[in-house]
Amino acid sequence: MGLWFGAIVTFMAAYGLATLAAGWWHWARRRGQDRKIRPFVSLLLLVRDQEDVVEGVVRELLGIAYLSRPGLTNYELVAVDDGSSDGSGEILERLARGCQRIKVVRLDRPRGSAESAAQVGLFLCRSRVVILLDLRGPFPPEEVVHAAHYLLGEPREPKGSYQLAT
Repeated sequence: MGLWFGAIVTFMAAYGLATLAAGWWHWARRRGQDRKIRPFVSLLLLVRDQEDVVEGVVRELLGIAYLSRPGLTNYELVAVDDGSSDGSGEILERLARGCQRIKVVRLDRPRGSAESAAQVGLFLCRSRVVILLDLRGPFPPEEVVHAAHYLLGEPREPKGSYQLAT
């Protein structure tokens, strides 16, 4: 009876150890894959005379859960103020002082076309994946997530599935 009891205890201990090792391996593998699918992304924001909406847009971009991973800085926001005559540039600079992920460039006067401001911003972007955002039209933040999925070759999430970081 003692021999059988010892064999059963040994078997159960080995089984528990194998289960623990398999769980740890699965966790480590999944964690590595999560880092692989969240590469560094540059968001390029072009702003001209958007004082009323620019702060809300920047705060919403900084809060998208796809881009915000705890302990992982995997994006930057490059904001180009294309010669605004209102307080857009000051708002961007104030937001940049509170967040290292934001770079702000202020052009003295409008360059005449969005391409010029975009070229200045593209020069400053560090990532090969750049999502260009222009505030002249409606701004749906879920489209930033969809664009990131598309550019990174990931399956697109269903509409309305993006989350804000909490």
